[in-house]
Amino acid sequence: DAVAESWHDWDVEFSMADGNKKMNVTMAHGMPFTWMEIENFSPVIQAGNAVFLDAHGQEMSGTVATNRFIVKIGDDLYGVYLPDKSEVSVDRGKVEISELADRRFVVVALLQDVSQLSTFADYAYRVPRETTVDWSYNGMGKVKTVWHVRAEDLRTGSEARDVMQGFLPHHYRNGATAAFSFADVAYRTPHGMLKTAAGNDCEVDYDFPGMLPWSPAPTDT
Repeated sequence: DAVAESWHDWDVEFSMADGNKKMNVTMAHGMPFTWMEIENFSPVIQAGNAVFLDAHGQEMSGTVATNRFIVKIGDDLYGVYLPDKSEVSVDRGKVEISELADRRFVVVALLQDVSQLSTFADYAYRVPRETTVDWSYNGMGKVKTVWHVRAEDLRTGSEARDVMQGFLPHHYRNGATAAFSFADVAYRTPHGMLKTAAGNDCEVDYDFPGMLPWSPAPTDT
């Protein structure tokens, strides 16, 4: 069963348990990662037509000590990130992951090419623990939104900086102005290009010619 444990403005954390085996999963809108924190079992990745590649795009076989590899299913590439000095065993469309460190986790990323396995390496370990968005109106037709992510480095448990966040077209078009620089990584979605940027605090300004969502409290005259 999947049970929601916590959620914030654009992330959710849920748990999946079977006896003493447990997996805590974190996902967030716009972030190209899924974080899985593991208790009391060794994970297995299996797909009948999967090919497993190393960081250089070469097919893996046997037992390998590594902290990252690629799962290729058809034309789709998924980066898998593990604790340092992990051990994976590859056999007939299946990878068994063992020898995980005390901090046991698996992170999966959606890749566009093999080189992104290394590009995403630092971002992959920065799991969001809380996401908040706030806004203010300047009284002159502009609304400022401030996005904040509190994140943790899965490898150390310390605070993490510069998470990778994705933004849809309504965050940067038609009068919307992003007060930060976008990275080269972008994803095509049904809503337009999802552009990514690194940071924990991101500001977007919007033109606002409409009505505010509340009126001032009435007073006696």
